[in-house]
Amino acid sequence: MAILCTFGINDKGVAAVRPDEQGQMRLHVDGSCNVLGILDFGRVQAVPYLLYGPNAKQPPYSFPGKPTLIFNQISDADSHPVALQRCEELCHHVGVPVINPPEAVLKTTRDQVAEYLHDIPGVRAPRTLRVAPASPAEVFDIIESEGLDYPVIQRRTGEHNARSMVLLHGRKDLDKLHVFPFDGRDFYLTEFVDFSDERGVFYKHRIVMVDGEPMPRHVFFNNDWKVNSSCVGFMKAHPEFGTPAANLDALERERLPKAGEALKEIANRLQLDYFGVDCQIAPDGEILLFEANANMNMMVDVLPEISDRIQAIKQRLGAMVENRSGERFT
Repeated sequence: MAILCTFGINDKGVAAVRPDEQGQMRLHVDGSCNVLGILDFGRVQAVPYLLYGPNAKQPPYSFPGKPTLIFNQISDADSHPVALQRCEELCHHVGVPVINPPEAVLKTTRDQVAEYLHDIPGVRAPRTLRVAPASPAEVFDIIESEGLDYPVIQRRTGEHNARSMVLLHGRKDLDKLHVFPFDGRDFYLTEFVDFSDERGVFYKHRIVMVDGEPMPRHVFFNNDWKVNSSCVGFMKAHPEFGTPAANLDALERERLPKAGEALKEIANRLQLDYFGVDCQIAPDGEILLFEANANMNMMVDVLPEISDRIQAIKQRLGAMVENRSGERFT
């Protein structure tokens, strides 16, 4: 028997071709949680299945026998809506259990997530709008007409890097917006909440949710509000703010138990089986939500100090796949 692992072409119709270790050219697509390339399926056949974007007709369904499970790896609702819709049709056609149903993934754009989760007790989800301004000046018109409170983050939809967002304190920051093309594309506007501590350090927690259970992945920190893997150098230079292992242990011991029920409710509302939550969990357990979706780096090591956490996530994910499929990897 087999497990079908879907991946998709984005709505731009763009994919990359890169050589593997043997020099063979392989197709690489974005917007995927890439479980197939990381999880060891053992003796179970894991079959990759490609869903096309809007610029190509989907070929007739074809796979080696009926699978026991579909693992939908397509994870970006902004960049892959057509592939997700086609994945939804595939799942209905095959009629087997699905991990990360595509109809649920389609609801994980930043604006929808903020709307779905803002009223959970113990969760603060800053207001987020999806907009298509025609000019930099119109950005401020929208902010003020919609009653958003400054500062406001503007970011491109479908992008996940520090270069694609700026922090606006008011119209005096109009020049910051000239880095963006105002050509009809969508942007997100999100009310910014200062999450720095008394030392001016910004901490971000990544929690991986597997089958409704929260698993801490990392604690990153920076002296800037943009906290991502690029801040590893700052973290190594400032052990006085905590080591990766010590910060993770403290998060798991002191804060995560207080936030557990809210995290489980987040999973319940999003109806995803495997996804990440980027947030800051306060000492009292309140969650300041940055984003929640399946399109995060959850199982690729960036620090040797978190390798044991990555392994624990892999084990729990593997157990869920075995349970849902009825297959055994060994």
